[in-house]
Amino acid sequence: MTPTLSYVALPVASRERPDVTPEDHLNSHQVVELKDVTFSYPNFMLGPLTLTIHAGDRYALVGRNGAGKTTLLGILAGQRATAEGRIVFKGIERCFPDTAVKQHVAFVTSEVLGCPWMTVRAHFGFLASFYEHWSMDNANSLAQAMELPLDKPLQALSRGNALKLALCAAWGQQADLLLLDEPTAGLDPLARLELLTQLSVYLEQRSHVAIVFATHVLEDLEGLAVTHLLALREGRGRCEALERGAIVEDVRSKARRFLMEPTP
Repeated sequence: MTPTLSYVALPVASRERPDVTPEDHLNSHQVVELKDVTFSYPNFMLGPLTLTIHAGDRYALVGRNGAGKTTLLGILAGQRATAEGRIVFKGIERCFPDTAVKQHVAFVTSEVLGCPWMTVRAHFGFLASFYEHWSMDNANSLAQAMELPLDKPLQALSRGNALKLALCAAWGQQADLLLLDEPTAGLDPLARLELLTQLSVYLEQRSHVAIVFATHVLEDLEGLAVTHLLALREGRGRCEALERGAIVEDVRSKARRFLMEPTP
């Protein structure tokens, strides 16, 4: 039976896992919860949004340019102070921006966040001093698998290699929540395939990691076992749990229904 849709992102249950009880979901398995959160720019407001993300959830975040996708990712990453609402991260209410949250959240973007003159290897060492659970083995092994040159300065990295760097940093950080903001935009077909393949491997090895994957290219979601669709339109949100094994066409159809229907 097709789930009922409603305006504004409402709390939705994560996919069923036989070894997880309802009490577990309300405690250690809940990664982040937004409660009536809003964020305002001049002439634009995101929200109010209510959203719950549990360990292992895979969110597809879709919407037109300017809908608020990057803003929402910034809120989840602990980088933006919200105007109203509450944010509960791993059972503790937080006031954002919050450096403690950044220990557990990785924001994968093509923007290189580091000293331009540092090599990739030195950058990993720099990050190790910030993240208490940093694994150099994880970062280096993924860099080797993705053929990321460890001795190249950050300022010399291509966009594709910058994305690889961010993914390697997320692996080394051992984050609980992985945020991806249109990671394949501008990549050539081979680089795109390589990135998505390594991401799938990453998620297979760390099945408890929750992800929010913002994209305009829904084909990027193939192989990621998406569990939820979160669609934004002019700052309003709609969230829907998906059946296991949902294919890209299912996601496309549900997103189109929200993004194309008349504004109430």
